[in-house]
Order: sequence, then structure tokens, then C-alpha cells
Amino acid sequence: MIAQAAAEFRTASRDEREGLVEGVLLRRCTRGERREGGGAEHETSKLPAPEKSRFRVHGILRFERSILVRVAPTNDPKTGRLRDSYDRLARPYADNLFDELSHKPLDRALLDAFAEEMRGQGPVVDVGCGPGQVARYLHERGVSVSGLDLSPGMVALAARLTPEVSFREGSILALPDPDGAWAGCVAFYAIVHFDTAELRQAMRELARVLRPAGLLLLAFHEGVERIHRDELLGVAVDLDFVFWETASVERELLEAGFVIEAKLDRAPYQGHEHPSRRTYLFARRHPGSW
Repeated sequence: MIAQAAAEFRTASRDEREGLVEGVLLRRCTRGERREGGGAEHETSKLPAPEKSRFRVHGILRFERSILVRVAPTNDPKTGRLRDSYDRLARPYADNLFDELSHKPLDRALLDAFAEEMRGQGPVVDVGCGPGQVARYLHERGVSVSGLDLSPGMVALAARLTPEVSFREGSILALPDPDGAWAGCVAFYAIVHFDTAELRQAMRELARVLRPAGLLLLAFHEGVERIHRDELLGVAVDLDFVFWETASVERELLEAGFVIEAKLDRAPYQGHEHPSRRTYLFARRHPGSW
């Protein structure tokens, strides 16, 4: 039964896949582990049928010992606040930051090093891509890159600004690709709104979609601050920005199955970004993980 379901799913269209998932949920024939964070694997034998309306497909079914359904709540208040805030921010964000790399030589150097290794190696995804400035930079250096962002407004704007690159909506907490699909990933400030459980889920998801020895370049604000903003770039928002101690991020990467290869910590570029220290980690998915 599982083998037949897996074969049907792999050849199905997106709409057909959603129907298959709903069928699995209604039959309550799966077992899984519920996880904290935006994405989850739910033990559907404990999920009442009426509750299925609270969920939507957000990812790819994984067929292992049982059928696991990766879904994300559509009515999660935090996800909704983030999406709405960045939808409103899309245009002013791009107006202010789309050319930010021209003022950040260390960022360019790190992206150049990443591009040199990733060129010709397969698909690379810019997670939390915003208006697509990092994806565009990598594309111009010969990387087969696409962008992924939670905000449909950001995705639409990125597609207009760089039409030669593919952009799509999605969450780092429930990535919409199968295991081992990516050669590399760049995630600049994609973890800036997370708590510890969400950070752990994000690192596990990145490890899942990266192929063995796949390379991750991760950037974040270093520190212990937590800053709430009701306004940003003249736009009303509801955002909490979380800074991370490097050791905490490194620990989650190691537990998710990464090996940390390089680390850089820098002071802010005054006048061009928020005055916080930044940390950049090159981490490689251990071939034996997942």
C-alpha cells in the first residue's frame, strides 16, 4: 500500500498531491512525530477529520517506514504576521536594500567564494530571498540559483526585478522540496524571527533538502537582543528581530548534521545597515547524516 501511494505521489501534479494528502489524513493511516515550529509532521491517527481544514500542504511527502505528511497551519498567527508585514514592506525594502551588496565588500567576498564552489554543481536556493538581491548576485556569477520567501509580495517583486531567476513562496520551516534536492543554500538573515524550537526545525529542514556534502552559507545578527518593530522604512509592521549567539547557532547546525567549515564575524557597515555585528557560517551537510 505504501509503495503504491509513493509511486502515485511522485507522478502526481500539485493538485493531485494535495488530494492524496487529504485522503491520507482522512483515512488516518499514517504515523509521525509532531514537531514545534511552522512546519510539522503530525500523527494523523490522532488528528480528527474536521481538523484537516486547518492545514495545507507545504512541502513534499516523504515515504519511509510510514507515510509522513509535512503540513503547515494556514492560520498560524506568527506566520500570518510575518507574511503580512513583509508583503507591505516589499517595495520600500527593495528601494532601500536591493543594491546593498555594493556597500558590503566582505559579503561580496563570501558570496564569491560560495559561487566559486557552487558553479556547475546543481540547484542552489536563496532562502528568505526578499526582493532577490543575493539570488541575483549569485546568478550573475554563474550559479544555478532560485529564490524562496514566505512573502508572496516579496516573491512577486523579486520576479519582476530579476526575471531570469525563478522565485517562489515557501517557508524554511517546511521546505517544499524532497530530500537531497539542493546542491547548496544561502540564507542571509532567514532565522532572524525565530525562537529556539524554530531555529532547530529550520536547521533540520536545511539538512534534509541538501544533498550529502551540500554547502550552506548562513548569516545572522550576533548577540542576545530581541527588538520589536511596529514601523520599518515608513511602513506599519509587527516584527520581532532575534539576535543569536554564534555558539547557539553552531550547536543547532551540528545537531542537524552539519560540519562547520568557516566562520566570519564583522562589525556593521555604518550608514548602510542596522548597527549590529554580523556572523557568517559556511556549513556542509555531513555525508552520513539523514
